[in-house]
Amino acid sequence: MKRKISLICIFIVLCLFVTACAANIKQSGSPTYQEDQAGVTTGLTQNSEMEQGNISSDLKKRKLIKDVKLRLETRKFDTFISELRKEINLFGGFIQTSEITGNSYSYDTDRYASLTIRIPSDKLDDFTNKVSSLGNVTEKSEGSKDVTLDYVDKQSRIKALKTEQDSLLRLLEAANNLNDIITIQNQLTDVRHELESLESQLRTYDDLIDYSTVTMNVYEVERETPAKDRSMWQEIGENLSENVNSIGKACQNLFVYFVSSLPFLLIMAVIALVTLIIIRLAIKKSKRDNKQQIQAQSNQDDIQQK
Repeated sequence: MKRKISLICIFIVLCLFVTACAANIKQSGSPTYQEDQAGVTTGLTQNSEMEQGNISSDLKKRKLIKDVKLRLETRKFDTFISELRKEINLFGGFIQTSEITGNSYSYDTDRYASLTIRIPSDKLDDFTNKVSSLGNVTEKSEGSKDVTLDYVDKQSRIKALKTEQDSLLRLLEAANNLNDIITIQNQLTDVRHELESLESQLRTYDDLIDYSTVTMNVYEVERETPAKDRSMWQEIGENLSENVNSIGKACQNLFVYFVSSLPFLLIMAVIALVTLIIIRLAIKKSKRDNKQQIQAQSNQDDIQQK
């Protein structure tokens, strides 16, 4: 009996010992599923942030040539051009080419400006947004050309050519044979020519990369082109208003033409008046001569009868 009680006590002690060990393992052992999941999520977030940072850094290192084309309308041409020049100076850019046709005294043609503007690449978006607010933008296109590979390739080629140039210079110093000297000098000339060409191309790339090109066409209009998203009644109203405006402009042009032609019309009127007077005098004279001839003929008839 005592032996059975002893076995039962030993079994109970073993069960308690196993339970205590399991509890310690759970508290101080490997992390739980939630902890593992949190760790994985944190790791993924860090990796994602690192990848985004790498992409951002890679984009900054890339050599991009950007250009923008704008077509704008304005009712205040002189004011627009003046404000545009101010904004170009404020953004640190410059006008590469400018052409303006027409003048403010013309009544039948509107003025037109074509400009090529160079703006620092990091300020391109701010500049185009500012200019767009000065007039009515009817067309806008943006483009970019990635020349990174070509740029790096030219840099590598320049580095190799400089190394070759140094080697040729050392060979030239050590050369004693005239034929060798001439051959080395010819090679040096070719290397320097190619080197100058590649360096010039890189300078052109740097200029196009640092300063983006904005091509702008500005039209002077009396009425700006409305937005495309219009209702039927808005379109009818705008067309009616445009037709009335066209009729008014035609009447204005006719009046201007009439007033400007007054000297010519006055001369024509004087000539017509003089011609009319001469014709009337000639008619009166002809009638008087005919009357005199009839009277003379009548007198001769009377004399003959007597």
